[in-house]
Amino acid sequence: MFLWNLHYNLGILYEKLNKRSDAERTFREALKRMDGSPEPLNALGSLYYAEGKTEQAENLYREALKKQPRFAPALHNLAVLNAEKRDLKATALEMWEQVLKIDPNYSVSRLSMAEYLVRKGDTARGIEEFSELLRRNPDYAAARLGLAEAYDKSGRTQEALEQFRAIIRMDGANGEVLEKAGDLAMKAGKTAEARQTWQKALEGPGDNALKKRVRRKLQKLS
Repeated sequence: MFLWNLHYNLGILYEKLNKRSDAERTFREALKRMDGSPEPLNALGSLYYAEGKTEQAENLYREALKKQPRFAPALHNLAVLNAEKRDLKATALEMWEQVLKIDPNYSVSRLSMAEYLVRKGDTARGIEEFSELLRRNPDYAAARLGLAEAYDKSGRTQEALEQFRAIIRMDGANGEVLEKAGDLAMKAGKTAEARQTWQKALEGPGDNALKKRVRRKLQKLS
């Protein structure tokens, strides 16, 4: 067990360093030494998925689940793959629900499910899932951003703006978040707040296209 775990962790390190060939080699070494553990199979599948090799990735996720049917990471990754297939989208939702029965705190599955629900038009349930995720992890910025956008999509402008304010309080936010927050402030009739937020977007990091858009918005307020 120790040897496969050593190779597995080394593979994770190589992947973080974007050394994909080294990562694949060490994950395969882990597979040779594995003792029935699904982690190397899932990790190699994720590596293939990132390279666009979805069929190989799917096979590896399924192999991992044969080793351990309740292995949440592989089940989640298989759900992500299914969500990309028109005929298997409902199956993806069922898989995310299964992951959350196994581990209600598996945040990435709840986030993916909430985003999927909003995309397919079930915004009310998506809002419920984003809210539940934030109840469990209040500092999860991606969930708060998703909730803000779902509120905005539902016409709940003030609630969306409150979520953007919370994101900005947490980490200052990037230029795109600040731009969206300013847009929502304008929609809510809060011109002074919009001006201040767009000014922050202009002064902070961001690409030229973003800054050009923000300048135009500020000029319209002059």
